[in-house]
Amino acid sequence: MLNKLVSLQPIPSGNITLTSTGNLGSSKLINAAITPTSGKGTIAQLKSNLTQLDAILKKNNLSTDNVLRTQIFTRDLQEAKEIYNELVAYYGGMPPAFSIIPQPPAYGEDCLMEVQISELTPKRININLSILEQENMRWAFLSGIMPNEGITDTYECAKNVFEKSQQLLENNGFSFGQIARTWIYQDDIIGHAPNEKQNYQCMNDARATIFKDKTFQIGNPSTDKWNGKVPPASTGIDMSPKNGTPILLEVVAVSPKATNIMGYPLRNPFQTNAFDYEQTVLEKGFAETKAPPAFSRGFCVDSPEGSTIFVSGTASVEGQDVIHIGDVAKQTELAILNMLRVLNERGLTAKDIFTLRAYVAKPKHYSDEDFQNALRIATSIVKGIFPNTPCLFTQANVCRPDWLFEIESMAGTTD
Repeated sequence: MLNKLVSLQPIPSGNITLTSTGNLGSSKLINAAITPTSGKGTIAQLKSNLTQLDAILKKNNLSTDNVLRTQIFTRDLQEAKEIYNELVAYYGGMPPAFSIIPQPPAYGEDCLMEVQISELTPKRININLSILEQENMRWAFLSGIMPNEGITDTYECAKNVFEKSQQLLENNGFSFGQIARTWIYQDDIIGHAPNEKQNYQCMNDARATIFKDKTFQIGNPSTDKWNGKVPPASTGIDMSPKNGTPILLEVVAVSPKATNIMGYPLRNPFQTNAFDYEQTVLEKGFAETKAPPAFSRGFCVDSPEGSTIFVSGTASVEGQDVIHIGDVAKQTELAILNMLRVLNERGLTAKDIFTLRAYVAKPKHYSDEDFQNALRIATSIVKGIFPNTPCLFTQANVCRPDWLFEIESMAGTTD
């Protein structure tokens, strides 16, 4: 049982700098979770993180040209311009695709950083898109996609970022149906507008509108794995409120060059597919008929060299119901078990995971002490199972009010 693997002993720190190497299609991918070692304030800690990135690149005989994508976690977007200027200075020009995500680092830091580094040199199209060319496939990494200025309605904002991502993909030789993974960061995700419409459900309604006429297909997987209408993996998660953008989108897409490349969704046999949720578990949104969340529990990209698996944001749910309400320890354990159940559909285990991200919620009824206790418990469980896997912890509410924890991962095999 999972709980036999868990140590609930106190740990000295949660966010620590760790790196790992996994496979992204036919090439190696270095994943770095970077925590500042010095400085106070966002920019000083960003500089500390970039200094550590330098050391990681040198250790692997790589340069800044090999950086594929960066996620920067801060408390807000007030210093976004200064962050951009620091990245331009560090890279000596246009940086690779990056997102500044206003999601408070859970252990009180001002700036955390995730970085993906390729052994191949990616092409930087602009600050929102990096493309990695491999012999038998192309990868697109879209970051920092925000709605156009002047759009404030949640439904219209969500439609706009998906439409912008579609245009960016199509302008660079990808189709919208080749998306394998999305991350949707949403301002006050479980909050409601004055008309009682829930922000998350309005996004779901917009996503359904965009997805309804799309065929999702990467290569030619067998029909038992894919029917063209099953959506990609995804995480929908909270951002700090009132940060100047209601929504921020990241996307990974894959375009095969060979017939032996295929992508397909993974399921969890203990969970209802999110896209099959009943109306009773959904809240009021934009549309009269509430659209269920259009994502798969995981997504696998197979190539002759091995498989790359994206596991969606995963919480304490069985069937379609929240399990262990109010118990962060049991919710964390079940979320991890659900993540492993998805990987097991492809024959993978915990040892095949090469990067994680964990979100710990702070419900309105939590005091600061309550949150710190929940964080300690969740971190102890995660680190007890994955002591050497890169994993950043942020404070973020999950898309159902009763969820206290969510986790996501990337994993891979080498065939």
